[in-house]
Amino acid sequence: TERARPAVGRCVATLSGQEDTDPDTDVLKYPGGQVRVRVPQVWGISKYLLRQEFARGQSLNKAAEFMRGGAADGAARVLEQVLGSALDPAAKEASRMRALQDMLPYATPPVAHVVGNLLSVGASLHGAVPVLGCLMLKGDDAHGDPHAGNMIHDLKTGDFWLTDWGTVVKVGDRADAFRKIISLASRATYDLTTPGNKIAPRVVNAGAEQAGRLSDNVKFEAWLQLLGAAQEDDETGTSLQDIKAELGPHSDVVPVVEIIGLTSAAVQTSIGLLESFDAGQHMAADWGLRGLSEVGLLVIWSGVASLLGDPQVATTNSVDWLPPPRR
Repeated sequence: TERARPAVGRCVATLSGQEDTDPDTDVLKYPGGQVRVRVPQVWGISKYLLRQEFARGQSLNKAAEFMRGGAADGAARVLEQVLGSALDPAAKEASRMRALQDMLPYATPPVAHVVGNLLSVGASLHGAVPVLGCLMLKGDDAHGDPHAGNMIHDLKTGDFWLTDWGTVVKVGDRADAFRKIISLASRATYDLTTPGNKIAPRVVNAGAEQAGRLSDNVKFEAWLQLLGAAQEDDETGTSLQDIKAELGPHSDVVPVVEIIGLTSAAVQTSIGLLESFDAGQHMAADWGLRGLSEVGLLVIWSGVASLLGDPQVATTNSVDWLPPPRR
């Protein structure tokens, strides 16, 4: 964590256009809210014992468990009745988010729990996931175990904790190839959802070149599937396990593939919370997304890649959730 805390601070500064980097105070702002992404401090007590700063809040896993329960259904209906026009799709997200936050102190526990879950989703998609992508795509030490249980949101302080840094992955010089593959996958998705429905040859050739920098065994098409990019009809399915098998057990690319898989699953957990009821659908509309099925890791990380120096490659989605750097 000694290296992770300043690295996270640098990523927050990069994503928000801030000049100073203080991992304890820097925030990412987005319409209707802001999030401070934090790494808990760890102190050595003895040779075999460590003490970690307490990360207060609820993990995304716990939020998902609640939303799958019966209490969430009734609470969601009450929430939508109470907020009324604040949940109108035409309303601006800032107004809707303020309405959600203002009602928290007066809500019953189940309703407050649902409101909190919505705010946690915003903090995850606007803060934690972009920072995790930035760490990898800049070549810093990436979080090696970014599952939803290691993402904890504190509603009282706005802190979003990334915990359990026992495993880190040194991306190093490979970051450039990964960054370009993500941008090219975004472009491929755009090509397949516009008239013609065909990936431009220059995108295919550039993707093959970047895939070759990582491995001779895993083709660009396999990276497209791993990242959830749109596929041409004749493409056969390739799973994460297939890619790992092609890379081989000793490949230094395997840990990065696992990071992509875990972070993508965490994003899908957040999407699952949004899909639970109409309020979540409205939040997705606020973030420039035509439908929840379009939300995914590729949308978020392609926006990060563009801020890190690769050309902006638009998909059918907006990435307005990501604050542009100040020039």
